Amino acid sequence: MTIFSGRPFSAADGTPLYQQLYMHMRQAILSSELKGGTKLPSTRALADELGVSRNTVLNAYEQLAAEGYLESSEGSGTFVERVLPELLLTTPRRKSRAARRCKCCRRMAAALIANWPLCRQPWRFTLVLEYK
Repeated sequence: MTIFSGRPFSAADGTPLYQQLYMHMRQAILSSELKGGTKLPSTRALADELGVSRNTVLNAYEQLAAEGYLESSEGSGTFVERVLPELLLTTPRRKSRAARRCKCCRRMAAALIANWPLCRQPWRFTLVLEYK
């Protein structure tokens, strides 16, 4: 696989090999080097290519799958998830107060100050009647 060609893994680093592989693959997924839906090589094939134990690759794959970056099914292979966990953790931007108002309230902004709230929406109309 091309993402591993320029990155040798070494045990002298002090970080376990499976963790080095995990971090490298996670970074490749987040940077879209490995796009969603990409089929990854089998654990045996990748272990042979990198010259590491199959358990090293298996541990890295399992950690990525546990965090939601990979989807694995027996017989089909291991794939990069199409929807990444980082996308699920973000919250939508909150609209400004003016943008949250209904259209008729935005059109009558000046009238709102004098006659709170002049609005044609039924639930707000009932509030106006009860308020006055």
